[in-house]
Amino acid sequence: MQQSTHAHNLPAAAMVCAPAVVVNGVSTGLDIGLSNYSLMLITLSFYTMCKSTTPVFLLMFAFIWGIERCVAPGPQPANAPGHQRCILLSPAHAQPLVQS
Repeated sequence: MQQSTHAHNLPAAAMVCAPAVVVNGVSTGLDIGLSNYSLMLITLSFYTMCKSTTPVFLLMFAFIWGIERCVAPGPQPANAPGHQRCILLSPAHAQPLVQS
């Protein structure tokens, strides 16, 4: 069986995923290109300060687009193994910062 490269012969899953892949690729390319260009116009410290706000905007758009759901206030069920791993590994991540 010979595979064709024409769009009308692609499987349905590829036709559904292709627009998402293209949008993500173009967005990432623009992010990298414009970030590099902005370093010519602003200081590195201001650039770092602006880029540190990225998680806030990611979370905001995740709520807007319905990817992330708001959790109801109140007590949440405890996840003891996850909590223990978080507590135990936190100093390990900070160790390289302390030595430098």
